[in-house]
Amino acid sequence: MMKKATWWQTALLLVFAALLLFAQWQIHLVGDHLQYLIPAPAPITDTDGDEANPPPPNRQLTELQESLASVTEEWQGVMARWTLTGIMDQASMTGSAGSTAGRLTLMGENGLLVHPLYLRNGRLFQPEEIRNGDKVILLDEQLALELFRVSAPIDREVQLNGATYRVIGIVRHGKRVGDLQEYGAYIPLNSVVDQNLALDALMVE
Repeated sequence: MMKKATWWQTALLLVFAALLLFAQWQIHLVGDHLQYLIPAPAPITDTDGDEANPPPPNRQLTELQESLASVTEEWQGVMARWTLTGIMDQASMTGSAGSTAGRLTLMGENGLLVHPLYLRNGRLFQPEEIRNGDKVILLDEQLALELFRVSAPIDREVQLNGATYRVIGIVRHGKRVGDLQEYGAYIPLNSVVDQNLALDALMVE
């Protein structure tokens, strides 16, 4: 009788241990990086608002970032960092050697912490450049060659949606599985607040 009870106890302990391991495995499957896709606001047209003092075309991007910042203050103990990222899949860019289209990623504050980039040449964005919306741009290696025919066109200029951006760095191409874009570039999100640039999507991460 004692042997039978011991056998059942051992079996129950093994089942319990297996359930604990399974639960722990399921918890680890939940990532610590949450991503929400939201519609990008349409740029404000000339007919909107006061004609004498028209608002910046993409003022809503700034307002959205300010709203998110105020909300996340309440989550300081839960959320390590957050960022707002804009995506434009077919942005037309022009350099001294030609023009092409590629994926344009617009980075908000903490963008480089959430999406680290591997630097090949030059430097990455400074935090104040992202906050101030400076007209600076990072190109991936393939795009740099396509636009300038050189691998490190640091301090050269790229024309993007009628604005001039200065190249500060070259990064490794970040193409992922299923990504159809051959070229990629990165600019501060705040740099398009004064431009009539329609984004394809915004991501809160």
